[in-house]
Amino acid sequence: MFEFTKLAETTGGRIIAQNWVGTIGHFLTDSRKVVNPQASLFIAICGQRHDGHDHIGTLYKQGVRQFMIEHEVRLDHLIIDNCNILLVPNAVLALQKVASHHRQQHDIPVIAITGSNGKTIVKEWLGQLLAETYKIVKSPKSYNSQLGVPLSVLQMNEWHSIAIFEAGISTNGEMQKLQQVIQPTYGIFTNLGSAHDEGFRNRAEKAHEKWLLFSECDRVIYCKDHEPVVASKPEYISGFTWGRGPDADVQIVDIRRQHFRCTMTLRYQQSEFTLKLPFADAVAIENLMHCIVVMLLLEVPKDHIFEQLQHLDSISHR
Repeated sequence: MFEFTKLAETTGGRIIAQNWVGTIGHFLTDSRKVVNPQASLFIAICGQRHDGHDHIGTLYKQGVRQFMIEHEVRLDHLIIDNCNILLVPNAVLALQKVASHHRQQHDIPVIAITGSNGKTIVKEWLGQLLAETYKIVKSPKSYNSQLGVPLSVLQMNEWHSIAIFEAGISTNGEMQKLQQVIQPTYGIFTNLGSAHDEGFRNRAEKAHEKWLLFSECDRVIYCKDHEPVVASKPEYISGFTWGRGPDADVQIVDIRRQHFRCTMTLRYQQSEFTLKLPFADAVAIENLMHCIVVMLLLEVPKDHIFEQLQHLDSISHR
């Protein structure tokens, strides 16, 4: 739960009204998705097509009593006299500040995932593979934007033991903000492709921006065979790699495909072991390798990895 006064302190916003006693349990950004109105804070965002401030009156009638706004709007005294209202210059940036502060209150491993493709499926598969070992909080759906990331991080609570968040960007200056919200312990850089190229001068600039997510990570997982990722990695970032070459931390020694499954032999810490994967296509294997290497980094026993892999066919991969 969040206190309205603490919210004002964290964001540096100005309190317009403070006439409601109650905590905040839900951050609401879509006026159509009211679930628990009296425990909700509605964040009124001025978008390119819609202005959240237009819905304050309707939400008040539905029971919402706490609001974060970007500009002063004409409100009747009924609303002002019975609500908490916080004015901030930019609601999304204010929400990121709240989420960043919230993240700092939780001393658990946080895994951040970025890349041009595969972020969501890696997150979902990793969540399933680690479910028996950890109490997990992760991004819902594909919540990886400037708004989606802080909403994801705000789900963290005291009983979680690991967090998995994905982060996506479309132009320069975005990733540093997401890094400050997620503050990841470990990272996964899935790959680097053409997605969102239009937001950058070139692919190298985009790669540099993505690596900023991992500026303070202990280790970052990536494929040693994926040249664009390898070439763009800053020297100060410590990698934990996988690939077919002997210089990878986890080496793929052999892959044998049988219909829609495959058997893969890996070499790690000077010993070999074999895993059976429930998929055989190259994209699925790449996504699964990121997950397997994370589990090795977290020192999950190999027999447990083997067992958990057998249950992944219930998730649609894309």
